[in-house]
Amino acid sequence: MEREESRREFIRRASMLVVAGGFFSLAPLAPGARFAKLDATKARNLMMAARTLFPHDFLSDGYYMNVVAAIDAKMSDAAVAKRVSDGLMILGADFSVRNESSRESAMRYVEKNNPQFFSLLHGESINGIYGNKEVWKMLGFEGSSVEHGGYLERGFNDIAWLPKS
Repeated sequence: MEREESRREFIRRASMLVVAGGFFSLAPLAPGARFAKLDATKARNLMMAARTLFPHDFLSDGYYMNVVAAIDAKMSDAAVAKRVSDGLMILGADFSVRNESSRESAMRYVEKNNPQFFSLLHGESINGIYGNKEVWKMLGFEGSSVEHGGYLERGFNDIAWLPKS
């Protein structure tokens, strides 16, 4: 049964979307994908870190593995590789098997004590998840409105409390 979503609910769900030109759709990677710089344990820990930051039960691990693939590609830079290695060390080798509360605590600790790693992970997660047009569809986001003349006359003008112009 499909329900009509309120404007407030739509905005709440879509508020984290990053809309910018140049994004492309990535098919989900297989959870067992191989990476150039990361072993399976480190890749799984990074994936769970991205999932902890932006938890969506309806997204498969493959969407989060796209974040890991982007970070792995950036690890060809020695400074980025060290930043990721240090961040993963702080999270611990067992990060992916911990309960949600423990993972959240670890992420708060990393945010305060290794902001460079946290910033990299946060940014790549936003771009990798919310920049994916397949995820837009799952969230009910229609994409950019600029090429359609904006949102005003496309069903987003349903706020009764705004004064009529």
